[in-house]
Amino acid sequence: MVADYISTHISGSKDLDISDFLCRHLSLYTNETVIYLPNDHIVLNWEVEESESQIDDFFVGLGLDATEKDSPSLVDYISTDSKPYVRHRHEALGSDELFYVFIKTVNKAGLFNIATLGPILIDQTPPRYKYIPRVTIALDTIVFAWESDTFYDDEQTAQIDQLVFQFGRLSFVYIK
Repeated sequence: MVADYISTHISGSKDLDISDFLCRHLSLYTNETVIYLPNDHIVLNWEVEESESQIDDFFVGLGLDATEKDSPSLVDYISTDSKPYVRHRHEALGSDELFYVFIKTVNKAGLFNIATLGPILIDQTPPRYKYIPRVTIALDTIVFAWESDTFYDDEQTAQIDQLVFQFGRLSFVYIK
């Protein structure tokens, strides 16, 4: 039966469960991986390997190209007041513009290092579908069937490779 061959995971409806699942199942990040954000509210947290007593400050900037780490073109470096997180909103970025986030860590000796995240794309539209998937119930098994191109998203460069759906109100099921 098809349902026996699809890997599924049942999880509670908590954000932590969802993020844990995504971290276990998404492919590793590379410099070519596009990071999709659902809106322009950027929230970043990070950890530093160096002793925090040696850190003087963190600065975050946004640019249109990975080479702009010395001088970001969208948002110049802004201090986080030594906090290892930033919340940033509304940079008037369109859903067709790739951008990069630069995190500059400066120690008390004035030495610094810059981490680059990106490319990032804001994708505010939900995926679309060509037709509603077929659902059949056989005894105690529910089977969903669809073609590989049934679900699509015009803003994404890669094919959709994961679906999330819910039975009832408390459980999420993930199919990859």
